[in-house]
Amino acid sequence: MTQLGRRSFFRSILAAQAAAGAAAAQNPPQPIKPEPPVDFYAQPMRPLRAAGFYGSDAVDSFDKISHQVTFLGVPFDLGTTARPGARYGPRALRAVAGFGGLAQQRRWAGFYDYEEGERYLEGVTMADAGDVTIMPADFMPNFDRITDAIRRILASRSMPVVLGGDHSITFPVLRAFEGTTEKIHIIHFDSHLDFSDGRGAVRYAHGNPMRRSIELGSVSGLSSLGVRGFSSNTQAYEQGQKMGVQVIPALKMLRMGIPQAVASIPKAAQYYISLDVDVIDPSLFTGTGTPVPGGFTYYQMKEILQEVAKKGKIAGFEFVEVAPDYEVFQTSSRMASRLIMDFLAAIFLYQRHHYPASKPVAG
Repeated sequence: MTQLGRRSFFRSILAAQAAAGAAAAQNPPQPIKPEPPVDFYAQPMRPLRAAGFYGSDAVDSFDKISHQVTFLGVPFDLGTTARPGARYGPRALRAVAGFGGLAQQRRWAGFYDYEEGERYLEGVTMADAGDVTIMPADFMPNFDRITDAIRRILASRSMPVVLGGDHSITFPVLRAFEGTTEKIHIIHFDSHLDFSDGRGAVRYAHGNPMRRSIELGSVSGLSSLGVRGFSSNTQAYEQGQKMGVQVIPALKMLRMGIPQAVASIPKAAQYYISLDVDVIDPSLFTGTGTPVPGGFTYYQMKEILQEVAKKGKIAGFEFVEVAPDYEVFQTSSRMASRLIMDFLAAIFLYQRHHYPASKPVAG
């Protein structure tokens, strides 16, 4: 390039810059308005992006619930004292629910049980309300959100089925029943009593949800079944006995027989069932944070839940402490999800008159 050519080239660049500067002076850029801060609490629930638990309707608002049963995930494990991971329980349970095409069933067709020779849950309408929005390290506000979510489900006259989460969520769930006309007897399945008083500072953890729950005015009593293992402190047990808590250890329950053990639970207007999956034998169920040797098999647990379903109205129930990081080949998640459906099948077989058919569900 000649010297004259180079001068022309640079003059053209300077001219273009000058023109751009003049245009910018005539049209100054508008100040950018800052985006308002994201308020995660404005969303009480995180809707599902796929089919709901066992093919139930995935709803994106509590106002859209007009079903007999509503599943709610509570991915909360801030109350664990040892191995965390129960926050992934709802995701794992939904991932395996419908294995073998059950989630693609004909709507409300129910399920055929080859062993029982019965078709269960035919016509029973079920919704999945997604997960409660859980914020990290925000303990009590998360409890408030759990309570609010259950209240909204109850307001829709639907039975809540809670997918935990660690066992500390029982207290905020049962708190939602405050003010109801009928008191609740808690039937608690667990290898632990979960009745400590926190040893001073810790009042809300997965080691004391039964203690906190029995203090609620809506709770009339507590029966803990399947308890086992060693303990260096009997204070929680002794305090529970003074407060009228019924405890049936796992071995005693098997020796007396499952029907007789469940029959010994006091009669009540309604029951809430809290099932910690470590009540199942850890050789069969590894996917939990605090396994204890011994426990029930799948068939024993199924029979227990069937007997419980005969006792009276079930206000709701929960399966907690599923921690999929500790399982192999999804076997624990599969067992838990199947037991949830087994229990629902028994409830609607023996107690259907307590759960009137819902309005027609669109879709």
